[in-house]
Amino acid sequence: MAAPTDDHETVNVQARFITKLDKYVVPDYPFSLSSAVKTDQLSALINKLLSSSTGGVEQDGTTPQFDFLINGELLRQSLYKHMQDHQISTENVVDIEYIERYRAPVPDNVLNHDDWISSVRASHRFVLSGCYDKQVHLWDMSSGQLLTSCHGHSEPVKAVAWVDSECEDPVFLSASQDQTMLLWRWHHDTNTAEALHSYRGHCQSVECMAVDKTKTRFCSGSWDAMLKIWSSVPDPDAADETDDGAKRAKTDFKPPPTKTPLITLSGHTEAISTAAWTEESEICTAGYDHNIKIWDLNKCQEKTSLAGPPKAFLSLSYSPRTKLICTGSTDRSVRIWDNRSKESTVVKKNLTSHTNWVSSVMWSSTDDNVLLSGSYDMLLKVWDLRSPSAALYDMTGNTARIMSVDWSNPEVMVSGGADQKLRMFRCR
Repeated sequence: MAAPTDDHETVNVQARFITKLDKYVVPDYPFSLSSAVKTDQLSALINKLLSSSTGGVEQDGTTPQFDFLINGELLRQSLYKHMQDHQISTENVVDIEYIERYRAPVPDNVLNHDDWISSVRASHRFVLSGCYDKQVHLWDMSSGQLLTSCHGHSEPVKAVAWVDSECEDPVFLSASQDQTMLLWRWHHDTNTAEALHSYRGHCQSVECMAVDKTKTRFCSGSWDAMLKIWSSVPDPDAADETDDGAKRAKTDFKPPPTKTPLITLSGHTEAISTAAWTEESEICTAGYDHNIKIWDLNKCQEKTSLAGPPKAFLSLSYSPRTKLICTGSTDRSVRIWDNRSKESTVVKKNLTSHTNWVSSVMWSSTDDNVLLSGSYDMLLKVWDLRSPSAALYDMTGNTARIMSVDWSNPEVMVSGGADQKLRMFRCR
């Protein structure tokens, strides 16, 4: 019998349940299922089959919930409709793989700011936020307490990044529309932030930064379309590397020793909005010229250029686990790229349920298939690549455009934007 074609037709389907979860294995002989069943009913069936051996209960007393894959794609509708849409015949036994369901993130702290939040970065102990009030704010992750605010920029802060968040006195970076970056150290004993170095070399607003794995270098991208590489190693004996005679904004802030770039690379024709290290000597950038570029730092030249849609890229994230790149752009799409692909297209998936610009994206650090996106439509979305037609979860609560998301701490999702609130969601 072929897959049913009548929307109201229900047939019995022979299905075999398989899993890679050793503690949740059920008999692998075929079961007769109604084609009308959905995910929750299948999850209940698996728990019933498990009840004789494990009780179907987790250590915390909850009943495990499962999702189901057919030919590598998540079941998100009735079994009948899925089989119909994917032209799966009912003549043969269907293998259904079950996995633990990714639980919905839970709203947690909301941290108020005095202006738009342009950039957020979390660690296990702290949260950094860069703000249009020209300051960098350091927060305690567990309590939500503001530890300190860093005054040093003369224009809005556009990006923040951790150099080392796990040492006793954490080190971090900020970038600003004032064309500079600052390297900071927070002294936990006095609860004060010290500016260690200033970085000058861009001639327009600095939009993005990324620190390499060694924590010794970072890259920056700017509205001047230049990619620059810098040293992030604090040097207490450093003297100014530049004396360009440039006029400085009048502030009470005493600038620290200035550093100049190690490498400058040109190739983009418009602003670089986002950057990530992909290898020890390789960086990926994207921007307003609609191109993704891969740079070889050993040769100091462009390695690959990928033409995107005729819309600006606003964010990208690189997964070291899968080697895939995800991007967010002004055409409201999240795209998954594989620049190693030998096929005619390097775009592997296109996720399209946002209704406004996708301003920020980040891969999960623990699940190869899951990523987070934030948009001007005020929604945070959690995606699973095995369910490309719809997001797993939409997180609401933002009352204005989302400008930055972060998932560096696998237990916490963080977002910030134009409603001046940093929102945290706990992952269970």
